[in-house]
Amino acid sequence: MEQLLERLLRICIGNRGRFCAVLTALMMSATLLACGRTEPPSHDEFLIRVLDNVVTVLEFQRAVELAKAAYPHSALQDQEVLRALQKRVLRELVERTVFEERAKDLNITVSPADLSRAVEDVKKDFPDGTFKETLLEQAVSYAAWEEGLKTRLMIEKVVNRDLVSNIVITTDEIEAYYRDHRKELEHAKPAGETPAVDETIIRNLRRQKTEEAYEAYVQELHTTYPVKINTQKWHHIIGSG
Repeated sequence: MEQLLERLLRICIGNRGRFCAVLTALMMSATLLACGRTEPPSHDEFLIRVLDNVVTVLEFQRAVELAKAAYPHSALQDQEVLRALQKRVLRELVERTVFEERAKDLNITVSPADLSRAVEDVKKDFPDGTFKETLLEQAVSYAAWEEGLKTRLMIEKVVNRDLVSNIVITTDEIEAYYRDHRKELEHAKPAGETPAVDETIIRNLRRQKTEEAYEAYVQELHTTYPVKINTQKWHHIIGSG
């Protein structure tokens, strides 16, 4: 399933760092959660709480069960592998929930037009008629996948507002990047298009600086939006395997 969902994302192509990995993981967790969510969350059975935003034990368990589809059955017989999977899903759901609260405070939403453009962009990578077939092959509903994509777009908007928009790139940095990457930039440059090279450098530097600042940024978000884990429930989950 992970390979499928990564293929269905074209927003972060070329970015193999932490931020892109997080976006892909959070989209998968949102997709998995949407697949299993059939009732409103109960605050009595919460596993994760960020302010009033709750992920229940049942929702977490459903996300884990669906995430198991990416693993061979034999691998999941190893309790350490299973615990690592559970911890990964927990971490992804925590981070997604924190970003949801940040988006509320910034009044950031994903409009139907935003979502429609992103969906069409993804579909360009698939021959006619194969997009939904690919989802069906992996037992992922279109609505659940779309919800995951919406989550990813929301997080990108938050990071762009908080982080990317505040990144400053100096002339010296552009010149240094050009010196270090001159051959590859010259090879990719269309004849006589110097501005295109400058734009590429600025884009790459901005992405690099976003990667470098991302971990500290997330830690700051966790300070602003404290996460509460139901330790009793979590220890029972980990202990039960």
